[in-house]
Amino acid sequence: MKNTSTPTTTSYHFDFATVLLIVSSIYTIPAIYCAFKIVRFYFKSFVPTSTSLNPNLFKAYLRMQNWSLAYVIIDIVLIRVPATSLVATSLCTPWLVPFLVAVQYFTWHTAHLFPVLFCFVRVLILWSPKEHREIHCLGFTHRHVNADVAPPR
Repeated sequence: MKNTSTPTTTSYHFDFATVLLIVSSIYTIPAIYCAFKIVRFYFKSFVPTSTSLNPNLFKAYLRMQNWSLAYVIIDIVLIRVPATSLVATSLCTPWLVPFLVAVQYFTWHTAHLFPVLFCFVRVLILWSPKEHREIHCLGFTHRHVNADVAPPR
């Protein structure tokens, strides 16, 4: 790819790729709105009680949703927008494309990791329902892990 030339001018024309970009961007707006409302609820109104949802489970759900939305946004920026030839020349910089591809892979793998983590946190809660507030995994809180908690026999 060293001998390929970068196009200096591109002509944009409205085509099917632009329609797909617009439609896929529109249907992600409600998901982004709901994610912001959930995050706002968590930081402003969520008060954990003995009968409420486990805060670690809620944090895992929030992180799962946020990384999924981050992947959708980087997918739109990296794949769908350049397919329309809107910003083809500005994305041809030699340092930006590898960075965006690395970010896309990172968000894709992280978005697929958090559903597993969400299920893992649910299993930890089931194993020890009385001490589940003491079980903290993967940096959800700054307190230590309770090593005395063992699964039931």
